[in-house]
Amino acid sequence: MPTKLQNPHPLVVQTRQALEGARVDRYGRLEPRDPLGVSLNVSENTLERALRLSQALIDGAEHAGWPVRDARSGEASRSHLVIAEEEIPFRITEKTDRHENDTADDVPEWRQRTYRYELTGRLYLKLHFPRMVTPRCRKRWIDQDRSKLEDRIASILKGMHDAAYALKRRKQERKEELKRMRERLRREREQERRQQEERKRREQLEHQAEQWSKAERLRAFINEVKQRAKSGGAAELEDIQEWLRWARDHADRIDPLRDGLPSRRVSQ
Repeated sequence: MPTKLQNPHPLVVQTRQALEGARVDRYGRLEPRDPLGVSLNVSENTLERALRLSQALIDGAEHAGWPVRDARSGEASRSHLVIAEEEIPFRITEKTDRHENDTADDVPEWRQRTYRYELTGRLYLKLHFPRMVTPRCRKRWIDQDRSKLEDRIASILKGMHDAAYALKRRKQERKEELKRMRERLRREREQERRQQEERKRREQLEHQAEQWSKAERLRAFINEVKQRAKSGGAAELEDIQEWLRWARDHADRIDPLRDGLPSRRVSQ
């Protein structure tokens, strides 16, 4: 990797302009004023190195025929390479160490800061994927004492290449998982529908049996009334004819067998 940035890529230029002179966040990293071309989360001290590292990655990617896209057009708001039609989002970050603060007893709790952060100057590159389709592959490279990120550009690019095909496999697995899930839901709904239909048929059967039994009891009662009316003479039988007709009609109305045998169809 060159010691100085020469003929920078437009995305690198855009990133430098967005970060130079920017204010810092609670971790000491620069907060961009404008959209970044390359996703960087570094301090002013490591900015120049991170820009050169970005340039080296872009040069290597474009040499391999992999387009580089800025954060605004990529997934997960990260700059990314496009490899085998897959977006490989990445970000370069400066690592911090976290230390506990010693807080005075007289400082109100709401003003206390439990931790303070110290910049280390060490950079790491991480691949960011949506949680549901995170591929099983290496996703992080970090500065080591004997090996910096710039010494491993080829290895990082190969890791991104491997990640692209791992992402393809993960998406296919996810697609198959969703297909199995939809099929399982379909079977569960069908089973539930059958159970509901069976429950309704049983309820209908019991209701029909009760109505038939009630109709038979009514007919027996109506016949008994008729027989007693006969024993009282023709005049008394004449007086009760209308009631007998009405009573028989009512018994017929509630009889489920009046219009034929029951069917498998469940009444709504």
